[in-house]
Amino acid sequence: MMRRTAWLPAVLIMLGMAGAEMIAAAESPRLQLASGLFYERYDGKAPVSGTMLVGLQLGLADHDFDPDQVGVLLPNEVLGRTICVAITSQDGRYAARNLYNVPSTASRDALLVTRPKNPVQLRQYKAGEIAVTARASDECGPAGVGPLIPVRLGPDRVANGGRTGSVTALIAFINEDPERISFRLIKGRDIVAESQPCITSLSTTRIAYTSRCDVSVPGGLADGKYDIELTINGSFKPQTERYSVYLARP
Repeated sequence: MMRRTAWLPAVLIMLGMAGAEMIAAAESPRLQLASGLFYERYDGKAPVSGTMLVGLQLGLADHDFDPDQVGVLLPNEVLGRTICVAITSQDGRYAARNLYNVPSTASRDALLVTRPKNPVQLRQYKAGEIAVTARASDECGPAGVGPLIPVRLGPDRVANGGRTGSVTALIAFINEDPERISFRLIKGRDIVAESQPCITSLSTTRIAYTSRCDVSVPGGLADGKYDIELTINGSFKPQTERYSVYLARP
């Protein structure tokens, strides 16, 4: 009897491996790092951010941050090019900035390859305590150049109001007091959508960014190149900055 059943463990192992391969095949394809290395920093020092727009994403994930579930909705304009992706924790302790290759045959919804040294440490953050920016660029300097590409976070990468009927929430993380911010999406000279009143993030430590602004984008809006207009209403004169953004819908 032992001889007749000796093959069972081997068969079960093979079936388990086949199941794992099927699950892996069902995942979105991942964009590979251009350098082969994943550059990041994590320490107890908290440098104050000088960047105004720190993160831009579609939908607000309300679970723990998962570095394996950072996704990008790729517009046609970036196929065959590279994108720069910056990940920043709100407390300023963690930062990663990496260049990714985008194949010309890449699917619309792609996950990123990340290789943090301590992923368990990163998962202690909530998704709302991490800001991510992606830019169409062939360089990855701290100043940030190139049109923005909204990212998505989480297993389904849209949660908690990310989609409501025909409306998608465009979320911006901004390093400024919320009552001073005006944030809108523009096409040419036309205002496509404006943000609701911006709010202060719930985190007790706000170094890299302080506020969150939500813009409800109509579901029928065409993919393409838009502008984000960000105005800070100061005591003397408003300061306005414009950012180009490639908007691709889920």
